[in-house]
Amino acid sequence: MTPSIFIYDPSHIQQWLNSDMKETPHEMARILSTITFNGPLFAAGLKK
Repeated sequence: MTPSIFIYDPSHIQQWLNSDMKETPHEMARILSTITFNGPLFAAGLKK
């Protein structure tokens, strides 16, 4: 079984820049850190 690893995707930042940047840079750093270290399901609140 191959582990699922989140790989940094610059499209997250591009999407943020294109969406009027509702989140602060600090919030974006926290979100991307959570996705990177805990995975996207955890960041979305679907996994504990």
